[in-house]
Amino acid sequence: MPSLLTIPLEILLQTSSYLEVEDFGAFRLTCKYIEDSLFSTFIRHYLNLNERPFSCVEFRLQALIDISKSRLSPYLKHVVIASELLPAVYAPDHIDIDTSDPEDLEAILGDVEFLQQRADQKVFLNTGQYQMMLVEAFCNLNHLEKVVIQDNDQCFRDSTLLDNPGGRNGVEYLWSIKRISHASCLQNVLYALGKSGARPKQLDILFSKDFLSDDAFNLPSFMEEAVLPVLANIEALYITSPQLRERVVVCPEQKLRKIRTYYTRKFLARLPQIKHLHIHGFYGVDDDYFVEWLSGPTDVLYDGPRVLQPPASPAFANLYKLELTDCSIYPNDLLALVQKFSTTLRELCLGSMTFFIMPGPSEWPVFAAQLVKAGRHLEKIYFESVTLFMEDFNTMKKWDFSYAGNKMEEALHSLADVMEGNYECSFLQDDDDEGN
Repeated sequence: MPSLLTIPLEILLQTSSYLEVEDFGAFRLTCKYIEDSLFSTFIRHYLNLNERPFSCVEFRLQALIDISKSRLSPYLKHVVIASELLPAVYAPDHIDIDTSDPEDLEAILGDVEFLQQRADQKVFLNTGQYQMMLVEAFCNLNHLEKVVIQDNDQCFRDSTLLDNPGGRNGVEYLWSIKRISHASCLQNVLYALGKSGARPKQLDILFSKDFLSDDAFNLPSFMEEAVLPVLANIEALYITSPQLRERVVVCPEQKLRKIRTYYTRKFLARLPQIKHLHIHGFYGVDDDYFVEWLSGPTDVLYDGPRVLQPPASPAFANLYKLELTDCSIYPNDLLALVQKFSTTLRELCLGSMTFFIMPGPSEWPVFAAQLVKAGRHLEKIYFESVTLFMEDFNTMKKWDFSYAGNKMEEALHSLADVMEGNYECSFLQDDDDEGN
């Protein structure tokens, strides 16, 4: 007799895909065979483990540990760590509040319980329990591929932290939540990865609202044994601009120069296997010279005082894809980047990029011609909302351009026309790639 147990598995999976979440959950309870057959589908399509942030509070990290020890562990390949602290909630004067009023009493209890939760979190971080729990979780996640460290934990706002988080004041303060030291969060996560033996291939450092301090990328010598093997395994990195902190080093002209991304530069130079690099929010037109450094030589000789030694520029011998978004640079710096990594670089993506053109009528056409020559090895280019700012005329113009295929030189000639203003925009598609 036909039954659920005799239906081919592919038909069972296809049929169950039309169920709502509640009905799907009920269907899994039908029998053990159905549960086993639908478990992986349920995890992938309904649980969204890889998008769930884990905050630096004990019960959140305990949940991460519990998942890592369960049969869910193989499905948790992306771990998102949020660096937010519970906010400092103002404790109102409750002396004149009538505790016989249920609403007032509930508000008092909410305020007191929330303040206790915040005090517990400070101890949780200060005692190192935070890092130990991260180590335990990472030890169990044998399929970990990607780690994200971010400053935004929507779960703090969407879920019930306490039954009544902050009473009358908590919800308002949750929306203006204060951050912990992002430096501490990043360093703790990297150290925990090293101590646990975890080796993810991708690391995303995303701080959209608050600036990340350059100190976050400081890896003292006692951390190197644990952290350097982690960095040596990273193949994809998304990094946002750190908050600037000046440090004096010796520049190539043997003069003293103040740079604001000292530890960030040292961090990038410790990533030998990078294939995909996404840099967001760096500005090469200020006096930090970051893009100039990134595109510079890797073997600069130095024999001066160690404390003044400038960080070496990374070789990135395997770099395949380079993305620059929300950055401002000089055209020659982009040329130098493309030329430096020409051996392996095949994809170049620019988004919300501003090119600064120095006074003089001939610089832009020369750059366009040089880009045609330097970019022949590329297989894909994608420019979106790229702005040309001409300092001598104080004018701006914006354009988009994209191409993927094996006729890159022809595409770059078209791009040169776009940049020189002969066309408003251009899009090319190689005939060989149509339909792909």
